[in-house]
Amino acid sequence: DCFETSGETIIRQGDHGDRLFIVLEGECEAKKAFVTGQKPWKVMTHKVGDYFGELALLKNELRAASVLTASVNVKVLYMD
Repeated sequence: DCFETSGETIIRQGDHGDRLFIVLEGECEAKKAFVTGQKPWKVMTHKVGDYFGELALLKNELRAASVLTASVNVKVLYMD
């Protein structure tokens, strides 16, 4: 998938997880709200070669954090 602008949501905290993502170009940020209704905090930056989304697949749980694009022209490869 390709995302042209910064701030686009790739995965959302609390959603069902059915894909693993690998960053091919650009950067992404993981943000997590530790308390319902609380503002999410940045917990991780994913760069080229990094992957995310594996925990929901491995543990069959909901997404633990949201991941958004942190730069323009982000490309990710996903596996489902």
